[in-house]
Amino acid sequence: MKDVLDLLQHLSPLTRAASLRALHGAVRNVIKSVLWSTGSSPTVIGALRDEDKRVRVAAIVSLSNVPSGNAEAIRPLLKCLEDPELNVRNPAADVIARSLTRQDLQLKLEIISILRKYSSAAQAVTKGFDVGGKYLSLEVGFTGRKDASAHDICAAAFRVLRGLGIPENILKLGANAIEAAVERHAIGFRYELPPNFMNQHGEHHSKR
Repeated sequence: MKDVLDLLQHLSPLTRAASLRALHGAVRNVIKSVLWSTGSSPTVIGALRDEDKRVRVAAIVSLSNVPSGNAEAIRPLLKCLEDPELNVRNPAADVIARSLTRQDLQLKLEIISILRKYSSAAQAVTKGFDVGGKYLSLEVGFTGRKDASAHDICAAAFRVLRGLGIPENILKLGANAIEAAVERHAIGFRYELPPNFMNQHGEHHSKR
């Protein structure tokens, strides 16, 4: 195992990516020394910060093997939603969405906090839902940037939330509505708004 982990420091990105594929079984068994390290040893989660996007993607694919109910192993993927590469952000969003369970409320709230952090960009992305094309969409993103824009990051967050099964009409209402639906889902309901939500927040949402 250590020999394979050491290959995560190999000069060749293709070798680093191949070593991540060889670690899928260890990730599936949530072997902590493979996922995390308190020292300087290489790990799968550490590979999410690799300089080569192919290695970062391989690390995301490896983490897709983490069994449900291990939110702490999935949490590092949230940082990948800010990756400059669309081909990293999207698979990270998809793995997060597939991995979270009804009980993972805190992690879902952390995703919603991204929309609050970039509230103007989040509103712009939801407007793109209506035009249906690829304007600020979950598939395209911007080109020529060294860093992901706020719009890119929000689009990735929305991709997670869509993947969880939250209805688009709730996503369009913004962070407060999404949070209410997520909290309701955590106590056994579908992703839906509480019965009194629009009475309490309707005036605000009618202005959106």
